[in-house]
Amino acid sequence: MPRGAGAAGPSFDQWIATFRAKALAHGITDETYTRVTTGLQPDTTGLEAIHNQPEFSLQLWQYLNRVTSD
Repeated sequence: MPRGAGAAGPSFDQWIATFRAKALAHGITDETYTRVTTGLQPDTTGLEAIHNQPEFSLQLWQYLNRVTSD
């Protein structure tokens, strides 16, 4: 499984290459795997959104005052 950005682990391209064996073992042809993974790039927008959540970007008291209700 791919790891998050900044984590020690394989690059996305390395992960794609390693995952090939699993796909082939599940009946995906080499031709199909190559066709659908060529040029594939990870979508990191979810990771960026996680880091911009108020829980992580505000001080505790700012968070309590702005985000929580009485």
